[in-house]
Order: sequence, then structure tokens, then C-alpha cells
Amino acid sequence: MKKLFFASAMALASICFVVSPLLRAQDSITIKDPAEFNSYQNASTQSDPKAKASALESFLQTYPQSVVKQAVLDSLVDTYFQSLHDSDNTSARPTACCRWIPTI
Repeated sequence: MKKLFFASAMALASICFVVSPLLRAQDSITIKDPAEFNSYQNASTQSDPKAKASALESFLQTYPQSVVKQAVLDSLVDTYFQSLHDSDNTSARPTACCRWIPTI
């Protein structure tokens, strides 16, 4: 029983050591183009959900191959979810996000 517990603890610890650097590597993405960076900052710092969604969509149209595309898509989904409670006509909003998701 002690061997099983020790083996499980070692497996869990090794998984944590492998996953931890991968998570840190995702946070170190940098935008090299100043115009792209300013556009991303402008879009991500909007406080109004409708303005933020519009700015994020505009960013994706302008920079479709951006290194922060996944982060922008995640933020866009969060913004749509946040605006879901604020507006009555939101049925078209979540489907608009689907056009930015690449097909496999």
C-alpha cells in the first residue's frame, strides 16, 4: 500500500513539473508590431462589453494571424457571455464568434 501511495505521489509530482513550464510559456507571448500591440491593448481594455466585442472583432479582421489570436478568441467568448445578460437580442452574437475558429 505504501508503494502504491508513493508511486502515485511521484506520478503526480512529475506531471506538475512537466505542465508548469508549459503554462508559463503561454504567458510569455509578445506582440512585436507596435500597431498590432496598440490595437490589442485598445480592444482588451474596453470596459463596455459591446464596445469590447466590436474592438476584438475588428482586431481579428485586421490581424487574422496574430500570435494572440487564441487569447482574443477567449476574451471574445467571455465578452459575449458577459453581454448575454445585458442585452435582449444576443442570439446572433455567439455564432459570430464561430467564424474565427479554424476548421480542422
